[in-house]
Amino acid sequence: RRLLAHVERHKRYPAQAQRQRLTGATRLTITIDRSGRLSSARVTRGSGHQLLDSEALAVARRAAPYPRPPAGVGGATISFAVTLRFSR
Repeated sequence: RRLLAHVERHKRYPAQAQRQRLTGATRLTITIDRSGRLSSARVTRGSGHQLLDSEALAVARRAAPYPRPPAGVGGATISFAVTLRFSR
């Protein structure tokens, strides 16, 4: 939950998407290392709007560095999924 809340704090609803009244949800898989550095982020289910999907990936980059995973959770990296919802 801590990782998901961290990502949500970095979410922005793009002005262009607001003007076009685009809404949707993008599901991302984010992988971080033991130090909280972003290893990768990919869209696993798109919103149907490239603008929103691109913003979701930007959110993953802006959120770095992430909180360090607790000891005993994951290996060298940890992956988690998050769904970012964009609406007016």
